[in-house]
Amino acid sequence: MSRSGARDDRPAVVVSGLGIVSPYGAGVKSFWSGLAAGTCAIRPITVIDTEGFRSRIAAEIPAEVMGALGSSRRRSRADRIALAAAREALADAGLEGAARAEAALLVGAVGGGMLEGEDWYWEEARGRPSPRMRVLRSILPFSHAETLGWRLGLTGPKETVVMACASGAASIALGADLVRAGVTPIALVGGVDALTHICFMGFNALKLLDPMPCRPFDRDRRGMSIGEAAAFLVIEDAGHCRARGGRAYARLAGYGMTTDAHHVTAPQPEGEVREALLPAEMLFPLTELWRTTRPGPLIRCWRIGPESR
Repeated sequence: MSRSGARDDRPAVVVSGLGIVSPYGAGVKSFWSGLAAGTCAIRPITVIDTEGFRSRIAAEIPAEVMGALGSSRRRSRADRIALAAAREALADAGLEGAARAEAALLVGAVGGGMLEGEDWYWEEARGRPSPRMRVLRSILPFSHAETLGWRLGLTGPKETVVMACASGAASIALGADLVRAGVTPIALVGGVDALTHICFMGFNALKLLDPMPCRPFDRDRRGMSIGEAAAFLVIEDAGHCRARGGRAYARLAGYGMTTDAHHVTAPQPEGEVREALLPAEMLFPLTELWRTTRPGPLIRCWRIGPESR
């Protein structure tokens, strides 16, 4: 649990850089244009074989986007999109060379290089020994942080955060803690995951994937759609950002992160989100969390602020 939004003497944390690779394309501009236009990026999958599955669609990064990323094709798909998004975030923040060397790095991820590992396994299982055993290294949890840290010249604290769907958000929260604690003035934080056979097959087996693009607020919804992307933020001490002439997009006012032991995946139905402890001027409604397989909100919608405590 963290009460990092409480008023204290620790430095304010701001967002000074943005980077993303998504099914809309590479870059923040492509992502925003796709969202603003209401474009649906959920299409038939090409990166894996979907023959015989209930659902055969996902939000996949197009082949032409992958081909233009510039990263070595010897790297895993996930590492390639993560590198491109992280480089954009650092460039957007104006951090080069020594200015970013001591930055912390926190990467939220789950699948890692599983796609390439799956391909290696099937080649071996079919009696075709694969020379690509090195791809198995990219499956290990520490792989993303090690790869990005090495390629980007980041020598500060590094960690790959594995917390299922919350991995990316948790990496932002933990990075903010490092900045507020004075461990480092800058942190590169975000998340990445690529489509994999095991993830797609698993959700299909559970019958959680909609054969049509997902529609979460439709009473006749039939499930969810999965996808792949990488997104990173540069967060830093507000004073440090001002001193170097950086631009602040926003201030990270606080967050709440708890483990209530109610259920493996579901939050306590009668629970309240209070731990962020944001100041009164930062009030905003929480988005309701919906199941994909049954109607109705899973938790209530609350406002974060003094009147909710």
